[in-house]
Amino acid sequence: MKLFGKPYEAHLLAVIVLYLLGFAVYLNSFSVPFIFDDYPNILDNPSIRMTAVDFDNLHAAAVESHASRRPIANVSFALNYLAGGYDVKGYHLVNILIHVVNGVLVYFVCLILLNRNQALVGQRTASSRRMRLVALLAAAVFIAHPVQVQAVTYIVQRMTSMATMFYLMSLLLYLLGRQREDWPGRGAYWSAAFALWLLALHSKEIAATLPIVLVMIEYFLFRGSRKAWAGLHPGVLLFSLMASIGVVFLYLGSDPGASIAAQYTEHGITPGERLLTELRVVVFYLSLLVLPLPSRLSLEHTFAVSHGLTDPISTLIAATFLLALIITAARLCRRHPILSLCITWFLITLSIESSFIGLELAFEHRLYLPMFGFALATAYLFSLTPVRHRTIAIGFGGAMVVALAAASIARNTDWQDAAVLWADTASKNPSSYRAQNNLGRALMQQDKHEQAEHAFNEALRLNPQYPEPHNNLGSLHARAGRFDQAYAHFAAAIELNPRYAQAFNNLGVALLNQGLAQEAALQLAEALRLAPRYAKAHANLSVALLRLGEMQTACRHYRMALELDPAATLPQTVPGRCGQDSNAN
Repeated sequence: MKLFGKPYEAHLLAVIVLYLLGFAVYLNSFSVPFIFDDYPNILDNPSIRMTAVDFDNLHAAAVESHASRRPIANVSFALNYLAGGYDVKGYHLVNILIHVVNGVLVYFVCLILLNRNQALVGQRTASSRRMRLVALLAAAVFIAHPVQVQAVTYIVQRMTSMATMFYLMSLLLYLLGRQREDWPGRGAYWSAAFALWLLALHSKEIAATLPIVLVMIEYFLFRGSRKAWAGLHPGVLLFSLMASIGVVFLYLGSDPGASIAAQYTEHGITPGERLLTELRVVVFYLSLLVLPLPSRLSLEHTFAVSHGLTDPISTLIAATFLLALIITAARLCRRHPILSLCITWFLITLSIESSFIGLELAFEHRLYLPMFGFALATAYLFSLTPVRHRTIAIGFGGAMVVALAAASIARNTDWQDAAVLWADTASKNPSSYRAQNNLGRALMQQDKHEQAEHAFNEALRLNPQYPEPHNNLGSLHARAGRFDQAYAHFAAAIELNPRYAQAFNNLGVALLNQGLAQEAALQLAEALRLAPRYAKAHANLSVALLRLGEMQTACRHYRMALELDPAATLPQTVPGRCGQDSNAN
């Protein structure tokens, strides 16, 4: 069997190398705990607690989860839970496998694109070994680069890596179909590519950029072909336009402008200011790919908002740089069209999360899909090395991959302890109130209460309107028996966010601990009104009702808690009274 005119065995060896590299880089990530957004999407998400594979469970996991627009990723979390509960090793194994599969896909997609680039510019035919090495280097950079850690080690960002996996599969099938001369064969490939694109879209919205990327591939790499369907076919333009419009209405509704405006009601920033700020963020992203030093990597990156092109002046500098980059892509499209494609790939695949859509300003995992363009460009530049220096270039490329892999392994070490990770994030982003709050939570879980209190107070100093530190301080004071201070903080959290179900639950627990069952039941009932599937609140309310003598209702809430989270640690005072084994949980 031959693939792209190369022996099957050579490609198999490349795949083995990539698998070994991926597991070598991420072997020390299996013990990394759940972090940050893992909680609402996985740990505190009753919809993924699947006990059997059936339609009802799959449907609940897909559409009733926190991120309901990403049902494919949600189902994958549910299957992980079914296989091993909340043992993080299983989740990390799946994430690593997806990452390695993506590296293999990068290898094969790069082979096709490099062949097209060579045919288009009329270069002397490169050796099969050279082409494989270039594609292998691109895939190795994709796998080993430390910026990828946030999308692989951070469990919930499987949404990003899974969307990328289906995205690259769809692109590969599109390109394979593009090479077919027979329309039935081409149609089969493209139908499968379309189905995979839909899976990518339902893993994360970043997949919406694929139709535009296909137009760029057609323009840069197929425009000069003498084969059938040469040039930029109107059908691709029509599909790209219709698909893009369809995705806009799918995610933003019939009035996209109103939907976007609604995203900014509590942001303290306008869509225009976000767009200007993202000019600087995109340049920062590019610098991070080129220079991924440990001191520059962080779970969170804070940026001052750009209020105009010259406020701050770095906004204008960033805009000028990006314009120069676009001009460079246009000028390279004749001699090095694949470099033009890499530049446009980077910009297009960032466009959804780095535009006027009301998201957080910057995260490293957003570079996961754009990394393809950077990795391919890096490998291609190595391939331009003169023949007499080829051995040196290969050695330097290998050394670069080893250095990137070592940096990723070191970065994974930071992720192994939540307190270390958040302390690192807070030190690199001193204005981040969220980093301080999460540092406090991690310290509180490690029973370092004094340090946790300091972190929570620092979060409130940075943002007095942030309700979560108040809730956390309330829990901290309640544990220490300082109930008056606890009540004050819970009240402040609820005043800042009247829909804060967790604060109502924690207030109810504090009241229970003081023997105030009636008052506790009121607060816990409010928590359940706001979050009807809140297992802990059901369990705590069952205790309050039991103390009030309302046995039947107490047992109903206890059974509901057990149904929502069979693995939860539930109150030991209730099961026996409800006719259940206290070890059932």
